[in-house]
Formats: sequence, structure tokens, C-alpha cells
Amino acid sequence: MPQKLLAILAASTLFISACGSGGPVEAANMDQLHQHVLDAGGICDDYEDRGEAPGIPGSELRACNDEFVLAWFASNELAEYWSDGLYSVGQETLVGGTWAILAKMETLETLRGSLGGTIKDGKG
Repeated sequence: MPQKLLAILAASTLFISACGSGGPVEAANMDQLHQHVLDAGGICDDYEDRGEAPGIPGSELRACNDEFVLAWFASNELAEYWSDGLYSVGQETLVGGTWAILAKMETLETLRGSLGGTIKDGKG
């Protein structure tokens, strides 16, 4: 009996942990997204402004390096649209709310632990 109770408690804890994240972090602008990435352990101390995403007015792109790009959008739909375009050409992204991040899978998995969101594996 105690082993069965322990198994139920362990399963319940895993279920609550998986469901209790509350969704991706919110970023009202690029500066907040950048700070969230730094807080999550991302290496992006110095980044380059890359302007707007092609065809998405009001968006912002900032490159931490050639393989690590932060993107902020006016809506979740636009973030998904940008991410879907990269997915279609084999790129990996992490999308959460009004933001998306283009990076290597290892980086995305690490960031997702703190930022939440959904990884889209274009190579997968």
C-alpha cells in the first residue's frame, strides 16, 4: 500500500509541474524580451539591431550572433507567422506570445525551461 501511494504522489507531482507553468513569459517590448533571455541564462550581452522582420511592420529583430536572433511582434499571430516561415526552411525557433527566438536546438531547450513557449523544430 505505501508503494502505491508513493507512486500516486510522484505521478501527481509530475502532472502538476507540467501543467503549472502558466504559459510563456510576457514581453511588452524587445528590451523586456532581452532581459528575460539574460535572466534565463542566454548569452546575449551585446546584440545588433536587425530592423523589422521582412513584411511584418512594427516588429523588431536583434541578433545576439548569426545563429541567435530575438524577435518581438505586436501580436502572437505575427510571432507564429514569422516562426512558421523559418520552420518551412528548416530553422528551429522558440515561440511564446509576442516573441520568438531563432537559435540552435540546445539553446532553445535551455531557454524554454525558464521562458516557456513552444519549440518548432524545422529539422525534425
